[in-house]
Amino acid sequence: MNMPEFWDRVKLYIKVQKTKQDAVALESGINPKTLKQQIHHGRLPDVEQGVKIAQFLHTSVEYLVSGKNLQGKELSPQALIMAEKYDVLTDKQKQLVDATIDEFLNQEEPKYMEGKEPRATGRGKSA
Repeated sequence: MNMPEFWDRVKLYIKVQKTKQDAVALESGINPKTLKQQIHHGRLPDVEQGVKIAQFLHTSVEYLVSGKNLQGKELSPQALIMAEKYDVLTDKQKQLVDATIDEFLNQEEPKYMEGKEPRATGRGKSA
């Protein structure tokens, strides 16, 4: 296991959830200074602290350690960010997102795109 990757995933969760490293430490029963040193030196927390860190960050120890979810699939940072965004949507918005994703996965053109040209995703101006 690559210990820096463990802390990279913890830091990603801290950023995505807009929390602070000190909050993770205090909720996990770790002195904030100790946590900072563990991260800096690439030392893993003990098992109990690791579980508390994962619980506070609403993830699994499995993910923090291996980068894989409980089904063994590796999650990208983009997937994590999308999941966090999804969680704040209303039920109606979630239904629309789910339906759109299903249409993309089924190789269908999403209904809202029928007859429309795809929009450019860049922010630059065209000549």
